[in-house]
Amino acid sequence: MLRVDTSKFKPRGRRQWFVWLTLALLLLIGTLLGFLVPRADTKIEFGHGSLFRADNEQSAAHFVASEYHGTYTTLWLIAADDLDGKRIKVSDIPHANGWDIAAAVNLNTRTIAALTIPPAGWDPAKHAALLLIDAQGARQVAGGLDLRGGVVWSDDGQRVVVRRDRAIAVIETESGREIGAWLPPGVRSAHSIAMRGDMLWLALLGSGGTFVAQLQLDGGGLTLLNQQRVSAEMTRDWTLSPDGNQLAFTEQRGLSLNVSVVPTANTSEPWVSKRWLADDQAAATAHRSYVKSASPVWRTDGTLEIGSWSDADERFTLPAAWHENGQWLALRSLSGAGPGDVTAERLVLRGPGNELSEAPEGIRFVGWWAA
Repeated sequence: MLRVDTSKFKPRGRRQWFVWLTLALLLLIGTLLGFLVPRADTKIEFGHGSLFRADNEQSAAHFVASEYHGTYTTLWLIAADDLDGKRIKVSDIPHANGWDIAAAVNLNTRTIAALTIPPAGWDPAKHAALLLIDAQGARQVAGGLDLRGGVVWSDDGQRVVVRRDRAIAVIETESGREIGAWLPPGVRSAHSIAMRGDMLWLALLGSGGTFVAQLQLDGGGLTLLNQQRVSAEMTRDWTLSPDGNQLAFTEQRGLSLNVSVVPTANTSEPWVSKRWLADDQAAATAHRSYVKSASPVWRTDGTLEIGSWSDADERFTLPAAWHENGQWLALRSLSGAGPGDVTAERLVLRGPGNELSEAPEGIRFVGWWAA
């Protein structure tokens, strides 16, 4: 705050008027500076813009991680080969107490999309705001969204898919304008899977099980092209293969889980894969499933890795995401013998030599960062 002792000034006439005007201007500038300087407890604090630059040298793969603190969540940039080393803070995102953010990274545009419930909000289905974080800082582009619907990027980074009032909405990132929306009839919930070009895939969950819908974005909004039933059960962890021809997901019957893979073409004969490891060739047999498996993750070469706890005693891992170079895999390391028996979770990375390294407690994986 600017302090001025006016008793030291004894101006006369026109000079007096000039001095008082100068003092008033100085006080006004000081007041404005006080308002313009962001406060960490109420504003989004943005980190080093240099981390977004293409000339930023990185010794290894980097990833974006989140750290939850109750009323705010910190986003970090961390080197995969130095989990305990120096981190780069991306931003502090304030939110309503008890509600963490949902976030996703777009590699093409080096932008992070985050859904957050503002500090004054309380309804996750209606109060979530969409933030975009890039080299220019963090900006809000939309509000009134459903936090639990998550956020999915289009492959070109020009659009994001969110959920609003049970409807799936496509938002243009540059303008924040909603350019398409679709309300699925008669389902419990709809979840975005992937958007490539103008094609959008959704998972629809209802009393009849799980359906996958394929929609197209055109001048009139979103148009349904086809819809097929892929499971009689509730499902999660949906992920589209790199070529777009197959969909992997986790089926859930209570605490019994198994991974299924189905073709995305409209067919009445969905098929289920055997368990694939990263170095296996794709192999599939009809109407088969493998229990005690979850969290399928595609590699860029079209192979698939899933988590399993068939032989778990005290700990097991579930894959989260392959790095685009195919050498690093982010994993969730869980203490316990399987679903329903988990006491703790840590982020673990598997490196090029299959070595495992554990991240500090409280660090959660958000997405890989482009080198």
